[in-house]
Amino acid sequence: MFSLRKKILIIIAGLLVLLAVSLFLIFRPVSTNKQLAINFFDVGQGDSELVQAPNGQTLLIDGGPDNTVLRRLGEVLPWGQAKIDYVLLTHPHADHVTGLVAVLQKYKVGRVIMTGVSDTSPNYIQFLKILKQTQLPVALAVANQEFDLDDVKFNILSPDHNLFDQAVNDLNDSSIVVKLTYGQVKVLFTGDAGAAVEKELLKNKIDLSADVLKVGHHGSDTASGQVFLQAVNPKWAIVSVAKVNQYGLPSQRIINRLARAGATVLQTADQGTIRFLANQNNIWRQQ
Repeated sequence: MFSLRKKILIIIAGLLVLLAVSLFLIFRPVSTNKQLAINFFDVGQGDSELVQAPNGQTLLIDGGPDNTVLRRLGEVLPWGQAKIDYVLLTHPHADHVTGLVAVLQKYKVGRVIMTGVSDTSPNYIQFLKILKQTQLPVALAVANQEFDLDDVKFNILSPDHNLFDQAVNDLNDSSIVVKLTYGQVKVLFTGDAGAAVEKELLKNKIDLSADVLKVGHHGSDTASGQVFLQAVNPKWAIVSVAKVNQYGLPSQRIINRLARAGATVLQTADQGTIRFLANQNNIWRQQ
């Protein structure tokens, strides 16, 4: 039988191994090969995307219709990570803002990017209340602004003017449109922006080309015009949608149009969370 001393030494050795493993999990690098990760979360009938820069910084775009986003973040963020560097709210509809309320309550957020457009929906009011209570830094998004996550740049393409505290006829068309660039890799996030915004972007001769397109308005035929898709020319088109929803989305007409434009169409309803990895030259889907 082991002596008491040997038992104590075994226990101490076990605790030291456990401590070493815990420290490794906490402080392990997010990436060792300078890869960018982009996650199109499966949050049901809503939008939420997480960008993970090679240096570990993060950008969360929208939060979906409920607290599912917390589970999705836990699935991809390093164990113990409690900070999100940027939270971007494209517009205040419930299927985009609701999950962000829980995110602001759980995570330490570096900065919030939003339009500040006027709306009185309960979830948006709660979101604004938390911003006021926490006094988080807020940037009001207007076209031509640029933010960065180290080598990863994201540029605001729309709206083209300040919407702070303004009432608008269509909240969808107040959506922040943002283009992410990492070397030669480009990804376009469109929120719920519709045909009117697409036409304005084309009129202003903005470079819309992108390898990956987050399809506007969950694949509704209010967005994704043919000329717009020709300008984007995406290799992949991601539709964030629930398999069963009351809106009949995505529109088969839009799915067909995306396919004719040469894009591989992926739906979160079918694929679950869709994840891409990229270096500065190429982007590929991680299966």
